[in-house]
Amino acid sequence: MKSHALLVVLALIALAAAAGKRGLPLGSPFNAQEDLKPFQKNGAISWMYNWGTNSPANLSSIQYIPMQWNQNGIEKLEANVLKTCSPYVLGFNEPDLQEQAGMTPAHSCDLWKQYFIPLKQKYGIKLGLPVVTNGGQKWLAEFMQLCPNHQADFLPLHWYGQYMGDLTWYLGSVHTKYPNLPIWITEYASVLKNSDEVVKFAKESMAYLEATEWIERYAWFGTWRTNSDWPVATLTSDGKLSPVGQAYVDAPYVDSVKLTSRCGPTPTSSTTKKATTSSTSKATTSTTKKPTTSSTTQKTSSTVTPSTTSQNKTSNRVILGTFDGKFVQTGDRNRRLSRSENGTVYIMNYYNDKAFSLVDENLKAYVTADAGGKGPLIANRAAASTWEKFWLVNQGDKVAFKSWANSKFVTVQNDGDLLADSTSAEGKALFTIKYL
Repeated sequence: MKSHALLVVLALIALAAAAGKRGLPLGSPFNAQEDLKPFQKNGAISWMYNWGTNSPANLSSIQYIPMQWNQNGIEKLEANVLKTCSPYVLGFNEPDLQEQAGMTPAHSCDLWKQYFIPLKQKYGIKLGLPVVTNGGQKWLAEFMQLCPNHQADFLPLHWYGQYMGDLTWYLGSVHTKYPNLPIWITEYASVLKNSDEVVKFAKESMAYLEATEWIERYAWFGTWRTNSDWPVATLTSDGKLSPVGQAYVDAPYVDSVKLTSRCGPTPTSSTTKKATTSSTSKATTSTTKKPTTSSTTQKTSSTVTPSTTSQNKTSNRVILGTFDGKFVQTGDRNRRLSRSENGTVYIMNYYNDKAFSLVDENLKAYVTADAGGKGPLIANRAAASTWEKFWLVNQGDKVAFKSWANSKFVTVQNDGDLLADSTSAEGKALFTIKYL
């Protein structure tokens, strides 16, 4: 018992320096001896994996993390993980797809309890749950129900698509279901075929992922020498950084990852580049889960002059107050939301404790962040999709509204219009809610 406790205490040796969230999913063709060099210029990239348990290289600055791809050879999992000295292990790869791991939730749960949980109990190794496709949430929910004592430390996800709004919606919805599990995106990418559009998406998504605290790590798909017309590979055919690879290395990053090793001397740390935000992406399939539309309960009032504001929720009919004691009103002709002396009555359609859509009660129209967030909020939509949904963020005695689609906060502009364009929830981005 004493020796077992000593093993756990000595299991993790942390490095002095931190590094970025980004990782490398190593595909083919790939020459580890040469092709890892372009990714070591700064500390943006801190980890790599190859869907197996054999490390392609022993680097101090980019840590290898093993994965048990499916059930085959799982009886050797403990030995395979220990030889890598990794403090993490990733679970089964896309068990919801027959052409991938192809495993039932029940069988996966049985193997998880037999082989994964002991790694944590004996060695302190952190566990990443089986990773499903962005169409595999039903599989994951069944696994979680069968394995409530899974003891996992983080939730890996895969996502492929073309719209930022779909990515942020998907990640936000999964985080809402499992708020106590940090998310690792171990595969994600744009499915577009235009290189400029892919690079643009990669940069925008990295900024979001870097700024989102519950996203612990992420990996753009993928790291190999390009061999097709899908411009997601981070290397050219001769081993140089591709346009998206250059963006992946150079984009600003937050050095939030502590490199650790379970065994041997502490490796020396790489130089790390501090920054404020960053992002990346990854992909191989094109299943894109889009939010479903939702109807709303219609009422019968329009504009009123409230005397006070309150946050005591007694119904879903509300009046919104602005930062300076004024109110939010829908314009008579242009339907834009703006700061006014009078307040419009809105319906807040809640999807959970924090996510909602806003409906003008009189117009019976959803409020949208118009023009991709570049135009004023406007009440003119018949149904709610990505741009018509918001997060409710508590800020002391006030609240802020964060757009699902671009992760920007709604703020009152100098001309009084409301736009979802702020990166901080303060000042003119603060509101009050009076529930009627």
